[in-house]
Amino acid sequence: MNQLPTVERPRLREFSAEFKAGVLEQCRQPGVSLAGVALQHGINANIVDRCPNSGLHAVNTAQWHTM
Repeated sequence: MNQLPTVERPRLREFSAEFKAGVLEQCRQPGVSLAGVALQHGINANIVDRCPNSGLHAVNTAQWHTM
């Protein structure tokens, strides 16, 4: 039988703890857009928003409701 060639999937990007902490700290600043910070670092905003134990979702929700 003919075997299909295997295609290697691209590896997921891994970020250092320092990088993550820096991005999360920038996102916690008043008036800062999570999407803007993510864009500055070349990552998708969903990755930042879904970061476990970041508390960002609660912060952004609170900012949204106070507008």
